[in-house]
Amino acid sequence: FSTEFASLAGVQQPLPLTYDDSWGLNARLGYRALSWLALEIQYEWMDGIDVGLAGVYIATYKPHTLTGNLKVYLPIWRIQPYLLAGGGLAIYSVDFIGPLSALDESGTGFGFRGGAGVDIYLTKNLALNAEGTAVLNTSDLQLNQATLTETSLYYFSLSAGLLLRF
Repeated sequence: FSTEFASLAGVQQPLPLTYDDSWGLNARLGYRALSWLALEIQYEWMDGIDVGLAGVYIATYKPHTLTGNLKVYLPIWRIQPYLLAGGGLAIYSVDFIGPLSALDESGTGFGFRGGAGVDIYLTKNLALNAEGTAVLNTSDLQLNQATLTETSLYYFSLSAGLLLRF
C-alpha cells in the first residue's frame, strides 16, 4: 500500500496510514523442467490486511492472486535456493467501515510476483519450503478525490510449508 494526501491547496503530503499483518494460504502446482528450472501455478489468498489512520482502524484490504511463476534454482545437494518471478490475475477488495463504507471498492488487475526462497529436501520427494515475495497489482484504488489521490495495491508475503515432489 502506498498513498498520498492532497491538501485543499493541492500540495501532496504523505498520509500516515498504518497496516497490520495478516495471515493467508497459498497452493501451488508445478513442474521441475530441469534441475535448475521450474514452472508453477500459484493461488494465494490473504485473510485481510487492516488499514488504520492515526491509530483508528478504517478499512480492510483483501487480496487474492493467481500467478504463473518461473523459478530459477541453484541446485546444491539438499539445500536449493531460488529466485522467483511471475505474473497473472490480481483480485482485490477494500472494505471501509462506518461512514467511509461508500468508498468500498473491488476489482481485478495484473499482478506481478517477485521474490526468493529455498527448498530443503528431507528425502528425495519431500522438502521444507520458505519464501518471501513482493506482490504488485497494476490496479490503483481511486478514493475520494477531495482528500486522497490514489492508492497502489501491493503487499509482501512470507510463506513456509511442505513440498511433495513426485
